[in-house]
Amino acid sequence: GASADPYGITYPGKPSGRFSDGHISTDFLAQLLRIKLPVTYAKKDDVDTTRLQYGMSFAYGGTGVFDTYANYPNMTAQINLFEQLLGNVYSPSDLSSSVALVSVAGNDYITYISQNRNDTAKLLELKTFISQVLNRTELNLRKIHTLGVKKIAIPSLTPLW
Repeated sequence: GASADPYGITYPGKPSGRFSDGHISTDFLAQLLRIKLPVTYAKKDDVDTTRLQYGMSFAYGGTGVFDTYANYPNMTAQINLFEQLLGNVYSPSDLSSSVALVSVAGNDYITYISQNRNDTAKLLELKTFISQVLNRTELNLRKIHTLGVKKIAIPSLTPLW
């Protein structure tokens, strides 16, 4: 798992509980903005609260807009975790001057294809499923905006096959 080698070897130098051996997209964005790297949601209680002013990563490796094979919160659940911090950790003014980085890595599609690989009819409905993913993503982005985040960055999805 993410708590063993090689995860974290490049950054921070030891297993970090993150599904990467180095930086993730939120880290790169923070570096570009010349701010400290965001804390992961799982580690938020392990740091001084002033550290949280640089943001928080709610990402879990392998998750998607909907449930995937990864047994972690999907995108909607991650937004709900974020919402629970409002008024306690983050104020409306914090949010209005923040940017949310929302990345959909294709895990929904990989899960759908894997679960339906022996069902030709279901595979032919992939376009319908893609629409469902896009519609839920739009709802989730609208919720983030409604919660007070005015700037949302969405990297493009890399080719899956």
